[in-house]
Amino acid sequence: MAVHTTKGPKRARNITNTSQKKAQARQLNRARVRMRILRGAMNAFGRLGYADTRVEDILEQAQISRPTFYRYFKSKEDAFDAVDEVISMSFLQTWTSAVESVDDPADKVEKGIDAYLQWLYATGPVASATRRYPVHPDIHIATRREEGIRMIVDFFRDEAFKALGEEFDPWLFAMLQAATEKAGELLISEGLRPGDAKRAKQSMMRIIAATLTEGNFPVPPIPKAPKSEGKKTGKKPKKKTGPEKSTGLPESKGPSKSKGPLKSKGSSTP
Repeated sequence: MAVHTTKGPKRARNITNTSQKKAQARQLNRARVRMRILRGAMNAFGRLGYADTRVEDILEQAQISRPTFYRYFKSKEDAFDAVDEVISMSFLQTWTSAVESVDDPADKVEKGIDAYLQWLYATGPVASATRRYPVHPDIHIATRREEGIRMIVDFFRDEAFKALGEEFDPWLFAMLQAATEKAGELLISEGLRPGDAKRAKQSMMRIIAATLTEGNFPVPPIPKAPKSEGKKTGKKPKKKTGPEKSTGLPESKGPSKSKGPLKSKGSSTP
C-alpha cells in the first residue's frame, strides 16, 4: 500500500522561504552600510568641502574599511554624487509636503520659503559643499540643480497666475528664485544663528509680495534691523531747528487697507 507524504513540497517551500529571508536580510544590511557611508561622507564633505575631502576622511567618519567603501562606491566623486542625490530628494519631499498642506497662494509661497530655509538649516554645510560642485562626468549635480530651479520657478509662476489671473514674464520668477537661493547661500556663509531663518523668510516675503502685487495692494512692512545690529553711537540724535528740506520725492500716503490677492490670511507679516 502506497503512503503519500507532503514532506517534500513543505521542505521545498521552507527552503524557498529561508532563501528569501536571507536575501532580504542581505539587502537590508547593504542598505544600512550604504547609508552609514553616506552619513560619513556628508560629515566629511560638510566639514572639509569637496576639494579637501579624501576617501580616508570618509572612512574615518563612517568607521568602515577601504574595501567596504569600494564595494559601494567607485570613487570619492561617486560618493559625492550620491550625497547630493539624497539631500536633493529630501528637499523635494520637504518642499512638496509644505506647499501641498495649504490652498491659498500666499500661504503656499510662505510655506515654500519656510520649507526651503528649514531644509537648508538641517543640511547646512553639506548643502553648501554641493553648491560648489566640481565639473566631473560622474557628478550629476548640475542636472539636479537645474531641475530644482525649474520646479521653484514654475511654482512661483503658477501661484501668481492663480492669484492674479494673468501670465507674467518668466524672467520675473527666475529672479525671485535666484533671490531665494541667494538668501540661502548668505545664511550658510554667515553661519546660521537663532532667528536668522525667520528674518530671511520675512525679507523674502517682503520682496515676493512687493514684486507680485500692483496698485494699492498692501505688502508686508520692511523688516527692521534687530536692536543688536543697529548702530550704537551712545549719542542722542540732535533736534532739528530749521524747516525740513524737501527731498523732491513724492510724499508717501501709507499702505492701503484693501486686501491684495497675495496677502496671507490673518496677518500681513509672515
